[in-house]
Parts: sequence; structure tokens; C-alpha cells
Amino acid sequence: MRRRQLLGLVTGLALAAVLFPGTASACSWPTKSDLDTLNVAFPDEAATYWVTRYTGVPGAEIVIRGRYPDARYFSFHIYDEALRPIASVADFETTPDGSGGYTTGFTFEAPASGALIYRVYVSGVPGDPAGGVPLPDISLKVSGREEELPLGQCEPLPPSTGGAVNQPIKDANYPAQAPRGFNVAGITDPPTTERFYGFDRLVLNPIPPNPVTDAIPRSSGGFWSNQHIAYLTTRFGRRDDGRELLVYRFRAPTAPGQVRYWSVCQNELATQRYVECLADYEAAVDDAGFVTVVISDPEDRPANAINWLPWGGAYYDGLVIYRHMLPAADFAEAIQNVPEGTPASDVMGEYFPQVRYCSKETFEAGGAAACLS
Repeated sequence: MRRRQLLGLVTGLALAAVLFPGTASACSWPTKSDLDTLNVAFPDEAATYWVTRYTGVPGAEIVIRGRYPDARYFSFHIYDEALRPIASVADFETTPDGSGGYTTGFTFEAPASGALIYRVYVSGVPGDPAGGVPLPDISLKVSGREEELPLGQCEPLPPSTGGAVNQPIKDANYPAQAPRGFNVAGITDPPTTERFYGFDRLVLNPIPPNPVTDAIPRSSGGFWSNQHIAYLTTRFGRRDDGRELLVYRFRAPTAPGQVRYWSVCQNELATQRYVECLADYEAAVDDAGFVTVVISDPEDRPANAINWLPWGGAYYDGLVIYRHMLPAADFAEAIQNVPEGTPASDVMGEYFPQVRYCSKETFEAGGAAACLS
């Protein structure tokens, strides 16, 4: 059994069960991600997230038992209240029990609180994001007690809304009368692409050097980031010069192969929502091994744009997030290999995206080459 040693924790509802047996009920996973309601903290459309809260009790253990899903990847992550990952267990770090199942968990040492998240990427079972198996069971062991306290299962909330909010955002066009071309911090021409090291960088790095913000310590990770994934981010905004497209082109890593998974998602910074994502298995790769993604409103989609993502007509700005998951040891160009302070393009070479604004007419006449030249 693979178990992580870290902060001493136990879920808040389960703590009530410890102190007052028979008076409290709890669910292993009371909450799950939803396209509309819980589309926050920049999730990936190809993944589903189940969440439970915890409150610290020193000496406790969280024990997780489950069956291996039919899926590309699964993991468990522990986060603090600042949404930073503390520890994680990936699928390959679990030990099979010989009957299609596994046991894993976390052993803790000091008080803390936050969230435990179970992720499943790319389920192989249509209509079942959990990959054809029940959700894992959580039980708890408190210091000095041998018995486990099972949390049980319930139907996670919220129920699916079927895209009632997100679909209109995808289908909408930015109002013709609305202003464009604002000088927004962090939005450059051409757009700047950087490795994500922490959400504070997105906020603080665009600010000119000064004694106040320069003195703020930078964190590691954040916003429920995945310790098995590294990210590139690109901020962009509406233009007032006819260049209504964003063109995003890169050499595609093999998946599974060079990476376990990759995706490109169009997001919005303030709401933290994704509008739509393009996963590796959905992408059209050209004969040279490159993927070209075009982001625009539906009315501006070029006829020859194959990999296309809607901008989201409600939004002025955009944030492209490009993910690499669990790269192979010999894939030197992975995002994970970009040290802080080094331009990602120096490490990633052709796997680093070229990004430009472009007009619909230019792209239709000459494709990505006309826009990126």
C-alpha cells in the first residue's frame, strides 16, 4: 500500500462521528465538478473531479480503497486552504490487491484543513466519468484506535445541468458595439506564453517592478493544480484592428507516449471557467506533426480551421492553458522540464506554441503560416 505522510487530517463530518458515534453521517465524495455550476479553478473538460473537505486532527489516517477505473489516469490530491497541493498519489503509485482493487491513503502529523480531490481523466466508459467502477471508499483511523470509520457513499452534488449555462457562452458572439483593444496588464501583442508556477505569478508578474509587490513571496502551485501536470498559460484579449482570431500552433507530443495526456483549454481569468478544451485524442495533427488551434467567436470561425475552440462571447479576455501530464523520462521538451526563470521556448523547442492574433481573411487565405510569419 502506498501512503503519503503529511499533515494530520480528518474530514469534518467524520470528526463528528468520532466524537459523537451514531449522530453524524458523512459521504466519501459529497461534491463533484460540473460543466456549469462548479466550472471553476480552471478544470479540464476531459476530467471529472470529486471533492471532500477535511479539518485537521493530529495522528489521523485517511484510508482509500477502490477499484481501478477504465480511464487514462486517476489520482488523489490533498490541498491546503490556499488551494495549494500538499501531497498526491497517482494511479501508478498504488499497489494492486490481486482482485482488481487497491488501497492507498494519507497519514498525517499536524493540524490543517482543506480539500481532498479524486480525479479521473478520459474515462473509457461512455456516459460514466468514473470509468465503470464505483467511487472509492474513504475510511478514517484516529490515533490510538485500530478500527476504521467508513464514510459511506452518496450521490455527489450538484446534479448535472447539461450545459445550460456553458452552451450559451460557447454559442455567443462578442457584442459588436462593445469596446475592444483595452490595455490590460498581462495581455501583450503578440501574446506572452509562460510556464505556470503559481497563480500569484499571473496576478503579480505583469505589474512593473516596485518595492511593494516585489517583496510578496511567491507560492508553489495553487488553484487546485495537479502535481502530475505542468501548465503553460497565455493571456489574450479582444482586438480593435480586425485580428479577431487567436492562432496557437505547436508540435504535438505523442499521448500516451511522450506524455500520458495533453490538452489545450480556452478559459476566462476572472471566472476561472473553461469554455471548451481540445484533448490529445480529439486533435487533428498535420503531416508535419503539428497541431494548430484557432480560438474565435462562432461568427469569426475560418472555414479551414479544423481544431477550433469558441472564445466565449461573454468574455473580453481569454486564458489558454496547455497541459502536459506525466512525461516520459526521455521527453526533454516537456513543460515539467522548464525551470523558473528560463524561457519555456528555450527548453521546449518546437513543442512550445507559436501564438499570434490574426484575421479570419488571412487565415482562410493562407492558414497558420500566413498568421505566424
